[in-house]
Amino acid sequence: MKVNMGMIRKWIHRALGRHYARRTRSHPGFMRDEYISLSVGDYDHWYYNRPQARAYLGDSRIWKNQADMIECLNPVRVFEFGSGLGNLLAECSKRGIDIVGSETSEYALRRSLSKSSILRIGEIPKVNLPFPDNSFDLIFSSEVMEHVTEEATVSVIRELSRVCSRHALFTINTFDADQPGHINMHPREWWLKEFEINGFRHNDELCARLNGMKYLQWDIYVLDKTGPHSR
Repeated sequence: MKVNMGMIRKWIHRALGRHYARRTRSHPGFMRDEYISLSVGDYDHWYYNRPQARAYLGDSRIWKNQADMIECLNPVRVFEFGSGLGNLLAECSKRGIDIVGSETSEYALRRSLSKSSILRIGEIPKVNLPFPDNSFDLIFSSEVMEHVTEEATVSVIRELSRVCSRHALFTINTFDADQPGHINMHPREWWLKEFEINGFRHNDELCARLNGMKYLQWDIYVLDKTGPHSR
């Protein structure tokens, strides 16, 4: 019997998400309504120390797989929007990939595995990224856009397009609205439209290629820069 490993990974990924989401909601100190009232520092401490987050962050295959996908696009210089604890930055550093990371969370910045490669940034659109136009030929962001407010989505996409000269690779959670912090949940079609009217065009061929090699069932978006500063 032929085993479909992709379907198995998809089932595990979603089952773990539901399992830990249920545990989180059932915990008297972290009901969904209560986490919203946490201070930023307390929220970050809770977010990164959940069992689900620990399992995800501790799986080295995730960061190796993401670095593999980045290498498939042959970038010269990469910008990661939302680096968390720096797991991907550390993996890319081992491979000699020129990558700059970014974070708004002081909690994550203090605990980053790659402090020399990560910058503290303010929240867009309040501040712009501290880079000239076309500074990076690949923008990478994984499981971040669903945490950005819908009102700020256009500003974020346009700013990432501004500093991008060639490609962007996003993974976005489009299915797990129960997770605290997932405040910008939309179907794939919505995200494609937002990207395509704000400086990017989806590359179906490259997306199919990366979909064939992904470790988890990320919803992948592989984009070409089409804005006024594209090369």
